[in-house]
Amino acid sequence: RDTVAAIYAQDNLPVDEVDVHPDFMIARFKHALKDDAYIGALYSGREAGDVALVAWNALPRERSEVVELALDVPRELDATDIELVDESGSPARLQPLETRDRYTIVQSPNDCANMMAMRRWQGYAELPGLPSYGYRTFFVRARGKRWGCDPGPAMRPDTIENEFLEVRVQPNGALSVREKATGRSWQDLGYFRDSSETGNPWEHVPAAHDELLTTLGERARVSRVLEGELVSALRVEIDWRLPRGSTPDRTGRAAERVACPIVNTVT
Repeated sequence: RDTVAAIYAQDNLPVDEVDVHPDFMIARFKHALKDDAYIGALYSGREAGDVALVAWNALPRERSEVVELALDVPRELDATDIELVDESGSPARLQPLETRDRYTIVQSPNDCANMMAMRRWQGYAELPGLPSYGYRTFFVRARGKRWGCDPGPAMRPDTIENEFLEVRVQPNGALSVREKATGRSWQDLGYFRDSSETGNPWEHVPAAHDELLTTLGERARVSRVLEGELVSALRVEIDWRLPRGSTPDRTGRAAERVACPIVNTVT
């Protein structure tokens, strides 16, 4: 994987060590990778009650990354709010999405399933300084105030930006991008196009009288679905209508149009 893999650990048994239960750890790691999820569970021998997050960098260079997390914190810790700190106690930046109570299933390959009362904290975190081909461990620490972050400066409803780029959704749903360091800009990015196909699974054969269609002449609806210090996202909806198929002689595209709605999320 060229992405960051993260595993959280929760230890209620002070005598446990990671290498004492290798089969358990391997099974939980495989479970963590199912459905492209980044978060799994294992036992850590640091201290009883610790909730740790291990971020693995699979690239040959140091990197910092914003990742989506789902952290299960034992309800018995009674954490009204949490923060994520590195090994020196420095906090990482967090952007919350939601919290909810749940029961997490923890199961050894050769044992019965255990239901653990948890509170799931879901959101984004910026994990800095991940070493090449290595990992850093972060720890969840309870705190009194509500989980939150600076939402960042207010922006136009059709625009998202960071310190490097400004991205604006055009009225037709395509994107305009401006690079802040150089002032260079690009228009009509990320639009959709559609052409005919009369071939087979092995060959692309366009109709003799093809008709190329694009969304550059459409009107899009734009709404902000996420706004925060780390991640912002816009939802772009286009009601596109395309030919139902080819003409009976397969030389052109049918005159009848059918709805082909597009929902594009720009993050």
